[in-house]
Amino acid sequence: MKKILLLAMGLGAANVAAADDFKGCYLGVSASMADSDYQWRTVFIDGAARDEVAGSESADDTAFGVQIGCDFYETDEWVLGAKLTANDNDLSASHVYINGTGPDNVVSYQTDEIYALVGRVGYKAWDNGLIYGNVGYVQSDNFYRDNDPSPPVIDFQRRSDRNGLLVGLGVELLLSEHFSIFAEYNHTDYDEKEVLLDDTVNFGTFDYRAEIDQDLGQFNLGVNWRF
Repeated sequence: MKKILLLAMGLGAANVAAADDFKGCYLGVSASMADSDYQWRTVFIDGAARDEVAGSESADDTAFGVQIGCDFYETDEWVLGAKLTANDNDLSASHVYINGTGPDNVVSYQTDEIYALVGRVGYKAWDNGLIYGNVGYVQSDNFYRDNDPSPPVIDFQRRSDRNGLLVGLGVELLLSEHFSIFAEYNHTDYDEKEVLLDDTVNFGTFDYRAEIDQDLGQFNLGVNWRF
């Protein structure tokens, strides 16, 4: 009986230790709530430089995200790791072009297919919990358009990948040896990008360039399966 009790105590201690151990890999799913701010500035058109702010707008969306990562280094206080994330947010916004061709002249933006490579440093604030910081690289698919359906019709557009720098903060709690929950907020600065727009209706305007200022905020709440 004494040997059985000692064995049971040993297994219990092993399970507690495993529940406090972040080192290893994981798969996760999350609810992702995202918002993005956009600003359009026309900088060049028909061979002439311009500095014309067409307006700005915001967008928000909620979708699912997935992630895969590994915490590859752990001490009594610190955890280091990296992960890949993918979010299927579909952010869309539009506004009237200020001083454009008319009241129907609308600028529109769309962002989707958001991917990130993220490194994190976590501090063990509790035996089973981390407070961590994120730094990473983000890429997303974007679509920009300047359109007026009123005659004479104009339609300029461009699909473009954007790359940005991500920084964020989060909390992760181990519930057991194999499961944890997390919440984090990440901000991505895409900075400004000059985009050469295509004339899809042969309006006659050439070399139309717009500078798009854009950023992205994401709040993710999810669960990881650790292995």
